Amino acid sequence: MEESKKKRENQVRFQGELVKNPRVFRMFDDTKSPVVNLFLKGDTKNGTVFIPVRVGGAIAEKLAEKVENWKIGEDILIEGEIDWDGFEKDGKKQYTTKINAFQIWRIEGA
Repeated sequence: MEESKKKRENQVRFQGELVKNPRVFRMFDDTKSPVVNLFLKGDTKNGTVFIPVRVGGAIAEKLAEKVENWKIGEDILIEGEIDWDGFEKDGKKQYTTKINAFQIWRIEGA
């Protein structure tokens, strides 16, 4: 089943400001789709939140060339699902929340 057609129970829509330059990761042999990582800042009623965003698959293939022109401070709208990553830092297990995006738009001013 196509990724965008799957039934999703974990959905999030997040609009935020790009706070770091996008990063595109490609496999050495180009056999797999690239992965695009973004880092966004958004305002909530409780304050400011910073969240990493991962874009993979066909969306990342289309996005990989476009993000080279994106600038820090631009507004980005993401639809995706909340996920987490685990890593070790100073011998302790750490966790971070992220968004796995399945739709992404750069919001341009009128």
